[in-house]
Amino acid sequence: MQIGIGLLAMLGVHELLHMKGLKTMTIEGALTLFATFALTVPLENYLTFLPVDGNVVAYSVLITIMLGTTVFSKNYTIEDAAFPIAVSFYVGFGFNALLDARVAGFDKVLLALFIVWATDSAAT
Repeated sequence: MQIGIGLLAMLGVHELLHMKGLKTMTIEGALTLFATFALTVPLENYLTFLPVDGNVVAYSVLITIMLGTTVFSKNYTIEDAAFPIAVSFYVGFGFNALLDARVAGFDKVLLALFIVWATDSAAT
């Protein structure tokens, strides 16, 4: 279930990058997808050698590598470098909160999603 949510988060990041006009089949795009997955899924459940905050360590390493590739590239602006980082953090952290909310109970998750859907549908 957690890996499926991580893949769903990666799909969301793919859509956001596509809307911005950035490609996901580049090194930066792949690193953004992996950073989102690393922030979403509790990696210490699957990779037991990682510390308790393995998600933060893996995310930091991937973001540092991504910054290195974008900073030394001639065709990237500061916005093109910051957007994938912000998107991976926003989506990854949101889906991680969804996984954490599952601990409180599935009905609480459905209630939270229903509130978001209802307010989004009523906002015109």
